[in-house]
Amino acid sequence: MANAILMARDFIGLSAMDLREDGKALPHPGSLPNKTQDDQTVMLVEVNVDDYQRRQDK
Repeated sequence: MANAILMARDFIGLSAMDLREDGKALPHPGSLPNKTQDDQTVMLVEVNVDDYQRRQDK
């Protein structure tokens, strides 16, 4: 699960950086679904895009 969270943060961070480079606005966070199937896990992943970009620029 920890690896999946790290991968999600990377994906979100890189996607946000691409949007910024293209001059597009970042989307607002989504909401959790009302219903899930028994075998699903749903998580919110927090990403500080400014901090992520600073770390990538080093």
